[in-house]
Amino acid sequence: MKNHQGTEELPVKKKKPRRGCLFAIIILLLSLLWYGYASMKVERENHFRTSLMVTLREKIEDYHKVHNEYPEDLLVMTIESGELIEEYIESKVLRYSRDPSGRQWYRLVGCYSGILSMKAGDGKHNLSWSGIQYSNRTEQLDLMQGEALPDKNDFYRIDLH
Repeated sequence: MKNHQGTEELPVKKKKPRRGCLFAIIILLLSLLWYGYASMKVERENHFRTSLMVTLREKIEDYHKVHNEYPEDLLVMTIESGELIEEYIESKVLRYSRDPSGRQWYRLVGCYSGILSMKAGDGKHNLSWSGIQYSNRTEQLDLMQGEALPDKNDFYRIDLH
């Protein structure tokens, strides 16, 4: 097509809206929303597991005061969340051990949940590679290097790799 000066004119392209960028931004925003929701859910679950561990520690100590030995397993004690505790034990969210005599030490380990964690047992509970642990004798704990200080509940972090 020639213009009024007689030279060849290139055709003018109409601008198309950039849908690819808009689509990428929408995907990014949806990903961030999902991540925020999943993080809140994991945070709530881990807070619940920590609270449960504190309660279990108190119950174990009370049991020891009455029976002069630590319980053989966690299901021996009367606990409000009995069914959930049983599920947690079966799926390895909670782990409990004691010395053979039952009189010297016990160890309680709780596995945290995570966003990209694996499903355990029946698929109801997530297990991450970290958690918390407690023992009435610290030498019974698997302490990570540099993690020699307990948290506000006297629990130590544990790496379950």
